[in-house]
Parts: sequence; structure tokens; C-alpha cells
Amino acid sequence: MKQPSLDQLSTFLTVLRQGGVNRAAEVLHLSQPAVTARIKALEAALGKTLFERSPQGLRPTRDAELLVGYAERFELLASLVERDLVDAGAHRRLIRIGASETVT
Repeated sequence: MKQPSLDQLSTFLTVLRQGGVNRAAEVLHLSQPAVTARIKALEAALGKTLFERSPQGLRPTRDAELLVGYAERFELLASLVERDLVDAGAHRRLIRIGASETVT
């Protein structure tokens, strides 16, 4: 079984905080399918359904409500590691390039 990643947990929290995948995608500067893929990968890693999907949107399941506390702790720990250990003078840049196939 694959372990959940920090990106997946962060995406999960953003979806909850923003109230949906589309708004989370905007905040994270990702496509909606990328956010959905991270949530599905997290659900697969945990073997749990985290959201009930309906025409009205997403509603967190009981498992999602339990995961929130753990995910927030991981988020805090990651920020502390960055604050205390990452060299602020180091040049660190991330470039993401995305593309999707168009079938005609």
C-alpha cells in the first residue's frame, strides 16, 4: 500500500477549506483534474472514501473528518521543517508545466 503524500494531504485540506475542487484548483494553481486525481490517490492510499459526491457538491465523510486533524498536524510539521531547516539563502525554484492531450 502506498503512503499518502504531503501534496495529497495539503490538497485534501484545501478542498475542504475552499468548499470544493474547482476553488481548490484555483488556489493551488492546478487543474481541476489534477486536484481530483490527488484526492482519488489519497482515497486509494487510505482505502477510504473521503467525500460524498452529489449534484450539490462534495460533503466530507466521517473518515474525512477524522483525517483533518492528522492532515493539519502534517501541515504544521512541514511548515516547521521549512522554517527551521530549509536554507533561506538557497536558490530554490519550481517550475511546473502542464499539458493535456486533445483528441480531435
